[in-house]
Amino acid sequence: MKKIFIITILISIYNSCFSQNSDELLHEKFMFNTEYCKNMAEKGNAVAQNALGTQFDLAENYSEALIWYNKSALQGNAMACYNIGCCYFYGYGVQENNQSAVSWFKKAIERQGCWVRDNAFQKIGYCYFYEGPIQNYSEAFLWFKKATIENEKDYDSKYMLAWMIENGKGVKKNMTSAAKIYIDASKQNYDAMLSAARCYYNGLGIVQNYPEAVQLWKKVASIQYGHKAQIAEAQYNLSNCYSKGHGVTRNQQTADSYLKFSAENGYMDAIEDISAKKAAPHFGL
Repeated sequence: MKKIFIITILISIYNSCFSQNSDELLHEKFMFNTEYCKNMAEKGNAVAQNALGTQFDLAENYSEALIWYNKSALQGNAMACYNIGCCYFYGYGVQENNQSAVSWFKKAIERQGCWVRDNAFQKIGYCYFYEGPIQNYSEAFLWFKKATIENEKDYDSKYMLAWMIENGKGVKKNMTSAAKIYIDASKQNYDAMLSAARCYYNGLGIVQNYPEAVQLWKKVASIQYGHKAQIAEAQYNLSNCYSKGHGVTRNQQTADSYLKFSAENGYMDAIEDISAKKAAPHFGL
């Protein structure tokens, strides 16, 4: 899962940065012509060195990737600094170390590396958020906030802000503010969709609205690939809605179908509900 995420991040970095620099052709040559990329990297081209590091990264040869990332970073390449930070963050080729990750992400920010800047803000937020030697919720909140200021479409950071506000982690609890940010983040973040739906369903920080909750859960349940845990949770909640007629016309057959799908996707509440139904006594005439 982490590997898929970092690959997506790396590709996005290049697409954004090179588009801004009108250097897409050079980028393509580096990323899709290994020999040319290696030749230019050995000649000292920092962009090629970082691209070569990425090729080794995608091939899961992290030790070699780090060699080239470091060569590029020594020349001031912001993307290389960001990539080294990711290696420490995920534990690729080095021991996972959030403190070292923060140091490299800050170097990327200092070097004003186009797309990497706001993403480095987000990553630093996670470094301070997760349990470990440098865990600091107040710092995490500040960095997630910086990330959303840099990029108003950073819905992942917005979700983290909402979660921290709801749970009083690094900031005072405020369910009204949390619900508002969840709804904003639900434009793209699936966890935010689930949280916004929960707010609508239970009237947490906003006026109770069953139909809005149902629409959000349906959106999550219709995801085609990945996000199995989120899909299962949405399916379970939809089962309850159809069983009770909340936001939809009551339909027990549809409720049972959603419950079955949720259980098949591993949602424990659904599995337990189905087990309880099977164990319940049936009385005939």
